[in-house]
Amino acid sequence: MWQAYVMILAGYETTANALAFALYLLAANKAAEARVAAEVDAFGRDRTPAYDDIEGCAARAGRVRVT
Repeated sequence: MWQAYVMILAGYETTANALAFALYLLAANKAAEARVAAEVDAFGRDRTPAYDDIEGCAARAGRVRVT
């Protein structure tokens, strides 16, 4: 049981660190931040983006690969 807890915690911590670092890099690079913000705004506020929408993002494509 302890091993399952460690795996869950490790996955949570790794994801949190990756997200925090990605947000830091966006904050440090205003041009990249503007491109990502423009893509997010293109989705519109009347619906939730689907997985296929996220896969098609040009600014995100070179930064994070979904495996």
